Amino acid sequence: MRLAVPLLMRFLVFLDFLAGICCQDLFGVVGENFTFPVNIEKKPEEIIWTKNKDKVAEWEGQNTTYFSSFRNRSFLNEENGSLTIFNLQNSDAGVYVLEYFNAQKESSLLTFTLTVLPPPSKPEASCNDSGDAFALKCTADFSEPLHYTWKLNSIPPIVRDIPEVFITKKDVGASTKAVCFIKFSQTERSSEISLTQCFSDEYHMLPYAALLDCWHLILDWSDAQLETSGKDGLSPENANCIPEVSLPSDTLESQLMLMEI
Repeated sequence: MRLAVPLLMRFLVFLDFLAGICCQDLFGVVGENFTFPVNIEKKPEEIIWTKNKDKVAEWEGQNTTYFSSFRNRSFLNEENGSLTIFNLQNSDAGVYVLEYFNAQKESSLLTFTLTVLPPPSKPEASCNDSGDAFALKCTADFSEPLHYTWKLNSIPPIVRDIPEVFITKKDVGASTKAVCFIKFSQTERSSEISLTQCFSDEYHMLPYAALLDCWHLILDWSDAQLETSGKDGLSPENANCIPEVSLPSDTLESQLMLMEI
């Protein structure tokens, strides 16, 4: 049992050593400025960055030298060793290794695998009537998980890691506009939808058809009765038309807007 503790300590030290050199998978988006997450406690004495074993940047205590396509589009932070690539391109994908030396000339390695992704597509916002709530959905073409934020002018922003949210009808009006934002890394895109689109075409058209039928009856009566009855009112069958037509209270505002269109 006495040997178990030293062996365990050696194993933990070995794991700590591996943690310092193992790859960290990172993702960037074309066109962004990307900075490798480096956390060095003490300022290094010398820094060398390589990509696929080719030198990218080197600092030897005085001047920084940049190599190949990284000239004029990268920056090496001499204080903490981090490397920033400006205007990220597909060709920047690869395995990056940071080697740095301390005052005792002892070297340490950090390895990163960078994958460069195309920007996410413009999101498509959709909406459905779900009883007492509106079901809002925001979809975009992208290979990695996105962060979603919904903004409606009547309620606080809603932040989610899933594309769908439910908004209680009593908290919003039918004419409220909802804006969906998707974000990955530094890239953000948005799309807007009006809650009037939550209702089906059939739901919209039924009250309008009744109103149009009623309006035609009124016009027919007016043409036929104007000279003889003046302003004496509608015939019984026509007079019953308007009271029978009622718009749902929760969509009255949106339906009247559509009628004006």
